[in-house]
Amino acid sequence: MKKSILILILFWLAGSGLVWAGNPGQLFEKANAYYQSGAFDSAAVYYDSVLHLGYESAELYFNAGNAHYRLGEIAPAIYNYEKALKLNPRFEDARFNLQLARLRTVDKMEAPKRSVISVWWRDLLRSRSADQWALISTVLIWIAFFLAVPYLFSGRRRIRVFAFFSALFFLFLTLLVFFLNIENYRINKNSREAIVFAPNAYVKSEPGRSATDLFIIHEGSKVKVLDAAGQWYRIQLSDDKQGWIPAEAVRVI
Repeated sequence: MKKSILILILFWLAGSGLVWAGNPGQLFEKANAYYQSGAFDSAAVYYDSVLHLGYESAELYFNAGNAHYRLGEIAPAIYNYEKALKLNPRFEDARFNLQLARLRTVDKMEAPKRSVISVWWRDLLRSRSADQWALISTVLIWIAFFLAVPYLFSGRRRIRVFAFFSALFFLFLTLLVFFLNIENYRINKNSREAIVFAPNAYVKSEPGRSATDLFIIHEGSKVKVLDAAGQWYRIQLSDDKQGWIPAEAVRVI
Protein backbone atom coordinates (compact mmCIF):
# COMPACT_ATOMS: atom_id res chain seq x y z
CA MET A 1 0.00 0.00 0.00
CA LYS A 2 2.81 2.37 0.95
CA LYS A 3 4.64 1.66 -2.30
CA SER A 4 1.49 2.25 -4.36
CA ILE A 5 1.03 5.64 -2.74
CA LEU A 6 4.67 6.53 -3.44
CA ILE A 7 4.30 5.53 -7.10
CA LEU A 8 1.16 7.67 -7.46
CA ILE A 9 2.97 10.62 -5.90
CA LEU A 10 5.93 10.18 -8.26
CA PHE A 11 3.69 10.06 -11.33
CA TRP A 12 1.80 13.16 -10.16
CA LEU A 13 5.08 14.99 -9.63
CA ALA A 14 6.39 13.82 -13.01
CA GLY A 15 3.24 15.04 -14.72
CA SER A 16 3.44 18.40 -13.03
CA GLY A 17 7.15 18.81 -13.86
CA LEU A 18 8.25 18.83 -10.21
CA VAL A 19 10.23 15.64 -10.60
CA TRP A 20 12.84 15.06 -13.30
CA ALA A 21 10.49 13.45 -15.82
CA GLY A 22 12.69 14.72 -18.65
CA ASN A 23 15.90 13.49 -17.00
CA PRO A 24 15.66 9.80 -16.07
CA GLY A 25 19.37 9.87 -15.20
CA GLN A 26 18.63 11.92 -12.10
CA LEU A 27 15.82 9.55 -11.10
CA PHE A 28 18.25 6.67 -11.56
CA GLU A 29 20.87 8.37 -9.40
CA LYS A 30 18.24 9.05 -6.75
CA ALA A 31 17.27 5.38 -6.80
CA ASN A 32 20.93 4.37 -6.46
CA ALA A 33 21.33 6.70 -3.48
CA TYR A 34 18.29 5.18 -1.77
CA TYR A 35 19.61 1.68 -2.47
CA GLN A 36 23.04 2.49 -1.03
CA SER A 37 21.42 3.89 2.11
CA GLY A 38 19.37 0.73 2.58
CA ALA A 39 16.00 2.33 1.69
CA PHE A 40 15.15 -0.47 -0.72
CA ASP A 41 11.43 0.34 -0.89
CA SER A 42 12.12 3.89 -2.09
CA ALA A 43 14.85 2.64 -4.45
CA ALA A 44 12.42 0.16 -6.03
CA VAL A 45 9.83 2.91 -6.49
CA TYR A 46 12.31 5.19 -8.26
CA TYR A 47 13.71 2.41 -10.47
CA ASP A 48 10.17 1.39 -11.42
CA SER A 49 9.23 5.00 -12.13
CA VAL A 50 12.07 5.31 -14.65
CA LEU A 51 10.91 2.10 -16.36
CA HIS A 52 7.30 3.32 -16.42
CA LEU A 53 8.49 6.49 -18.15
CA GLY A 54 9.61 4.30 -21.05
CA TYR A 55 13.35 4.13 -20.41
CA GLU A 56 15.15 0.82 -20.12
CA SER A 57 18.61 -0.69 -19.97
CA ALA A 58 20.10 -3.92 -18.66
CA GLU A 59 21.65 -2.05 -15.72
CA LEU A 60 18.35 -0.38 -14.83
CA TYR A 61 16.48 -3.69 -14.82
CA PHE A 62 19.31 -5.29 -12.84
CA ASN A 63 19.22 -2.63 -10.14
CA ALA A 64 15.42 -2.77 -9.98
CA GLY A 65 15.65 -6.53 -9.58
CA ASN A 66 18.14 -6.13 -6.73
CA ALA A 67 15.88 -3.66 -4.91
CA HIS A 68 12.86 -5.95 -5.19
CA TYR A 69 14.95 -8.96 -4.15
CA ARG A 70 16.07 -7.12 -1.02
CA LEU A 71 12.40 -6.48 -0.22
CA GLY A 72 11.60 -10.18 -0.60
CA GLU A 73 9.50 -9.50 -3.72
CA ILE A 74 10.61 -12.49 -5.74
CA ALA A 75 8.34 -12.17 -8.80
CA PRO A 76 9.37 -8.55 -9.59
CA ALA A 77 13.01 -9.48 -8.92
CA ILE A 78 12.93 -12.42 -11.33
CA TYR A 79 11.02 -10.38 -13.92
CA ASN A 80 13.61 -7.59 -13.87
CA TYR A 81 16.57 -9.97 -14.01
CA GLU A 82 14.98 -11.71 -17.01
CA LYS A 83 14.47 -8.33 -18.72
CA ALA A 84 18.12 -7.44 -18.06
CA LEU A 85 19.29 -10.70 -19.65
CA LYS A 86 17.00 -10.17 -22.62
CA LEU A 87 18.79 -6.89 -23.33
CA ASN A 88 22.23 -8.26 -22.47
CA PRO A 89 22.46 -12.08 -22.53
CA ARG A 90 26.06 -11.91 -21.28
CA PHE A 91 25.16 -10.03 -18.09
CA GLU A 92 26.63 -12.59 -15.69
CA ASP A 93 25.73 -10.70 -12.50
CA ALA A 94 22.08 -10.67 -13.57
CA ARG A 95 22.25 -14.38 -14.41
CA PHE A 96 23.76 -15.19 -11.02
CA ASN A 97 21.20 -13.11 -9.11
CA LEU A 98 18.40 -14.69 -11.15
CA GLN A 99 19.57 -18.11 -10.01
CA LEU A 100 19.54 -16.92 -6.40
CA ALA A 101 16.02 -15.54 -6.77
CA ARG A 102 14.77 -18.78 -8.32
CA LEU A 103 15.96 -20.67 -5.23
CA ARG A 104 13.27 -18.80 -3.28
CA THR A 105 10.39 -19.85 -5.53
CA VAL A 106 7.95 -22.56 -4.48
CA ASP A 107 7.76 -24.45 -7.78
CA LYS A 108 10.86 -26.48 -8.64
CA MET A 109 10.25 -27.65 -12.18
CA GLU A 110 12.77 -29.70 -14.11
CA ALA A 111 13.02 -29.16 -17.83
CA PRO A 112 12.91 -32.28 -20.03
CA LYS A 113 16.30 -33.61 -21.09
CA ARG A 114 17.48 -32.28 -24.45
CA SER A 115 20.29 -33.33 -26.74
CA VAL A 116 23.72 -31.76 -26.38
CA ILE A 117 23.40 -30.21 -29.85
CA SER A 118 20.02 -28.58 -29.15
CA VAL A 119 21.32 -27.18 -25.85
CA TRP A 120 24.47 -25.85 -27.57
CA TRP A 121 22.38 -24.27 -30.37
CA ARG A 122 20.01 -22.62 -27.89
CA ASP A 123 22.90 -21.27 -25.82
CA LEU A 124 24.62 -19.95 -28.96
CA LEU A 125 21.50 -18.06 -30.05
CA ARG A 126 20.97 -16.63 -26.58
CA SER A 127 24.62 -15.64 -26.13
CA ARG A 128 23.96 -12.29 -27.86
CA SER A 129 21.02 -9.95 -28.14
CA ALA A 130 19.56 -9.05 -31.55
CA ASP A 131 21.38 -5.70 -31.48
CA GLN A 132 24.67 -7.39 -30.65
CA TRP A 133 24.30 -9.92 -33.48
CA ALA A 134 23.51 -7.03 -35.85
CA LEU A 135 26.61 -5.14 -34.70
CA ILE A 136 28.82 -8.20 -35.20
CA SER A 137 27.50 -8.77 -38.73
CA THR A 138 28.11 -5.09 -39.56
CA VAL A 139 31.72 -5.28 -38.37
CA LEU A 140 32.30 -8.50 -40.33
CA ILE A 141 30.92 -7.10 -43.59
CA TRP A 142 33.15 -4.04 -43.27
CA ILE A 143 36.18 -6.29 -42.72
CA ALA A 144 35.23 -8.25 -45.84
CA PHE A 145 34.88 -4.97 -47.75
CA PHE A 146 38.33 -3.69 -46.71
CA LEU A 147 39.91 -7.06 -47.57
CA ALA A 148 38.39 -6.81 -51.04
CA VAL A 149 40.26 -3.54 -51.68
CA PRO A 150 43.78 -5.07 -52.01
CA TYR A 151 42.28 -7.88 -54.11
CA LEU A 152 40.94 -5.32 -56.59
CA PHE A 153 43.88 -2.93 -56.65
CA SER A 154 47.03 -4.78 -55.59
CA GLY A 155 49.49 -5.72 -58.30
CA ARG A 156 50.99 -8.60 -56.32
CA ARG A 157 49.39 -11.97 -56.95
CA ARG A 158 50.10 -13.38 -53.47
CA ILE A 159 48.41 -10.43 -51.79
CA ARG A 160 45.42 -10.67 -54.14
CA VAL A 161 44.94 -14.39 -53.42
CA PHE A 162 45.22 -13.87 -49.67
CA ALA A 163 42.80 -10.92 -49.79
CA PHE A 164 40.32 -12.84 -51.96
CA PHE A 165 40.04 -15.88 -49.68
CA SER A 166 40.10 -13.74 -46.54
CA ALA A 167 37.25 -11.62 -47.87
CA LEU A 168 35.28 -14.78 -48.75
CA PHE A 169 35.86 -16.13 -45.24
CA PHE A 170 34.57 -12.96 -43.56
CA LEU A 171 31.68 -12.79 -46.00
CA PHE A 172 30.77 -16.34 -44.97
CA LEU A 173 30.96 -15.33 -41.29
CA THR A 174 28.72 -12.34 -42.04
CA LEU A 175 26.09 -14.56 -43.63
CA LEU A 176 26.33 -17.00 -40.71
CA VAL A 177 25.85 -14.26 -38.11
CA PHE A 178 23.01 -12.78 -40.17
CA PHE A 179 21.31 -16.18 -40.15
CA LEU A 180 21.82 -16.47 -36.37
CA ASN A 181 20.26 -13.03 -35.92
CA ILE A 182 17.22 -14.00 -38.01
CA GLU A 183 16.81 -17.26 -36.11
CA ASN A 184 17.18 -15.47 -32.77
CA TYR A 185 14.53 -12.94 -33.82
CA ARG A 186 12.18 -15.72 -34.97
CA ILE A 187 12.50 -17.60 -31.69
CA ASN A 188 12.00 -14.47 -29.58
CA LYS A 189 8.96 -13.46 -31.64
CA ASN A 190 7.31 -16.88 -31.45
CA SER A 191 8.29 -17.64 -27.86
CA ARG A 192 6.65 -15.27 -25.42
CA GLU A 193 7.59 -15.88 -21.81
CA ALA A 194 6.05 -14.54 -18.63
CA ILE A 195 6.56 -14.49 -14.87
CA VAL A 196 3.77 -15.43 -12.46
CA PHE A 197 3.03 -12.46 -10.18
CA ALA A 198 0.04 -13.88 -8.31
CA PRO A 199 0.95 -15.56 -4.98
CA ASN A 200 -0.66 -18.69 -6.41
CA ALA A 201 -2.72 -19.33 -9.52
CA TYR A 202 -4.83 -22.28 -10.60
CA VAL A 203 -4.13 -23.42 -14.15
CA LYS A 204 -7.38 -24.37 -15.88
CA SER A 205 -8.30 -26.89 -18.56
CA GLU A 206 -9.83 -24.08 -20.65
CA PRO A 207 -10.24 -20.29 -20.40
CA GLY A 208 -12.86 -19.64 -17.75
CA ARG A 209 -13.22 -19.43 -13.97
CA SER A 210 -15.50 -22.46 -13.88
CA ALA A 211 -13.13 -24.70 -15.86
CA THR A 212 -11.44 -27.69 -14.25
CA ASP A 213 -8.32 -27.00 -12.17
CA LEU A 214 -5.34 -28.86 -13.61
CA PHE A 215 -2.60 -27.75 -11.24
CA ILE A 216 -1.40 -24.73 -9.30
CA ILE A 217 1.66 -22.55 -9.83
CA HIS A 218 3.14 -19.94 -7.55
CA GLU A 219 4.78 -16.53 -7.59
CA GLY A 220 8.02 -16.28 -9.51
CA SER A 221 7.47 -19.26 -11.83
CA LYS A 222 8.47 -18.74 -15.44
CA VAL A 223 6.04 -19.90 -18.12
CA LYS A 224 5.80 -19.82 -21.91
CA VAL A 225 2.74 -18.09 -23.38
CA LEU A 226 1.39 -20.19 -26.23
CA ASP A 227 -1.93 -18.54 -26.98
CA ALA A 228 -4.43 -15.96 -25.75
CA ALA A 229 -8.21 -15.88 -25.50
CA GLY A 230 -9.72 -12.74 -24.04
CA GLN A 231 -8.21 -12.21 -20.60
CA TRP A 232 -6.68 -15.69 -20.51
CA TYR A 233 -3.31 -17.10 -21.59
CA ARG A 234 -2.57 -20.67 -22.53
CA ILE A 235 0.77 -21.40 -20.92
CA GLN A 236 3.37 -24.12 -20.92
CA LEU A 237 5.71 -24.93 -18.05
CA SER A 238 9.31 -26.01 -18.41
CA ASP A 239 8.20 -29.60 -17.73
CA ASP A 240 5.79 -29.30 -20.70
CA LYS A 241 2.57 -29.11 -18.65
CA GLN A 242 -0.03 -26.84 -20.27
CA GLY A 243 -3.20 -25.02 -19.29
CA TRP A 244 -5.00 -21.69 -19.10
CA ILE A 245 -4.33 -18.92 -16.59
CA PRO A 246 -5.80 -15.43 -16.10
CA ALA A 247 -3.69 -12.83 -17.89
CA GLU A 248 -3.71 -10.68 -14.74
CA ALA A 249 -1.77 -13.39 -12.88
CA VAL A 250 1.34 -13.08 -15.04
CA ARG A 251 3.52 -10.39 -16.59
CA VAL A 252 4.98 -11.00 -20.05
CA ILE A 253 8.74 -10.51 -20.21
